[in-house]
Amino acid sequence: MTPKALKVVVEIKFRAVSCPGVRLPAKHDVYLSVCFMGQHRQSECLPAVFPLLVYEKMTFEKIFRYAVDPGDISVMLEYETLRTELVQMSPPAGEILACFEEDARSFLFSEPKIVPPLSGVDREVLMMKASHFPGICPRLEFSTKTTITECSADAHINIYPNTPMRPGIRRNRRRSSRPQTHGGRMNRGKPRSKSLSPLRHANIQNLARLSLDSAVSSPTWSPHTSEPVGGLSEDDSSISKAHNPSDYPQGLDSSELRQSYQEHAKLTRSRSLSHTAWEEVHERVRGLLTTPKAVRRLIHGATNSEVKAVLARRSIYPGPL
Repeated sequence: MTPKALKVVVEIKFRAVSCPGVRLPAKHDVYLSVCFMGQHRQSECLPAVFPLLVYEKMTFEKIFRYAVDPGDISVMLEYETLRTELVQMSPPAGEILACFEEDARSFLFSEPKIVPPLSGVDREVLMMKASHFPGICPRLEFSTKTTITECSADAHINIYPNTPMRPGIRRNRRRSSRPQTHGGRMNRGKPRSKSLSPLRHANIQNLARLSLDSAVSSPTWSPHTSEPVGGLSEDDSSISKAHNPSDYPQGLDSSELRQSYQEHAKLTRSRSLSHTAWEEVHERVRGLLTTPKAVRRLIHGATNSEVKAVLARRSIYPGPL
């Protein structure tokens, strides 16, 4: 029968080393050095500026060949020591700034019970500073996870590399291939209007006064009907009431009914034609007032020859007595 053993896998996730208000005099990089279960690990080198954002996971594994149940593991962990050092890479061999040392059971299970309710997450301990360290004691922030499994007594331990935990920055923005036509941005395909910085104030006011706004001067027309959307006037309502087929008496013959429909159709056609003619006149006037020549005249004023021509046309010549 193959003898059995218990394997303990410990994951330590280091988050940061904070020390508010402390500035290191030397500018060499610093790192964390961890010795646990007969293994030695080092974190990546970081700039000597607090807080030190470590964000690394270190995994340690050990096989207890003489343990039978987890109770034996809790006793054996009291004789295992964990030591963490904050080291600065000062020449020639580096310099220890602070350290933390504790037995494995107290470090992994800070409560009296072997399985704490929080499972060792989000913990903080104070490190013992060196005599030359300026300021208060650094604070180590970490979390732990312990797994105990049964294995063969002849099994070998695994060496795990350090795993960075810093989340990668992902850009969720996706560039759309469609051009943006709203949201305060101008379409790139449209030409930009030239600046009229040298305009005179009076001419700018005249130009703004002569601008036509079809939304104010004309009613809104629906594309499916020839009548305004805003409602009928009194004349329109009276005409619609007079030509409503449901209001006719039942005694009218077909000729009188046909004649009333013809009159209503002529009236509707004349109103649509008048609206179309008004739209054409409006477009022509707006086109004349927005031509480059008209805009130039409003900006720079009329020439002397044009003023004389207008005065000559408005002069009154005496006729024969």
